[in-house]
Amino acid sequence: MKSIYIDALHGASGDMLLSSLLDLGLQVSFLENLTKKLGVDNLIDLKVTDSKRNGISGTHLDVIIDSSESHNYRWQDFVEIVKRSDFSDYVKTTTSNIFNLIGQAESEVHGIDINQVEFHELGTLDTSILMLRIYVQFPCPGRMDLFLK
Repeated sequence: MKSIYIDALHGASGDMLLSSLLDLGLQVSFLENLTKKLGVDNLIDLKVTDSKRNGISGTHLDVIIDSSESHNYRWQDFVEIVKRSDFSDYVKTTTSNIFNLIGQAESEVHGIDINQVEFHELGTLDTSILMLRIYVQFPCPGRMDLFLK
């Protein structure tokens, strides 16, 4: 059985998490299909390479976003992208609720109205791919457990 243990005390970027899933057997074609279902496949290119840093080897996923789309999105923008997608109502609702919760948290932390919240670190299109990946079952050989800390 394969396991993913994420100790994200200091954070973890979406491309790092997705790269880990690729190491566990996720096919890049699955991620490419997610971008198609989202309707953003013309704006995103996925580049997978082998990487070795500080003696540790693994897969590196570079999510290349068209320069005209490399701006920060508001949480509502992600909800609209998801609503227009080709995913089930369950995936659309759950993912939209996650973006709404993040928007609420940002609103409270920064002391601004939720409708004025713009994502910064979370504000690029690869965020939507990661959020959807969480709620869409992906093909991976064998059983897998996920542990978050």
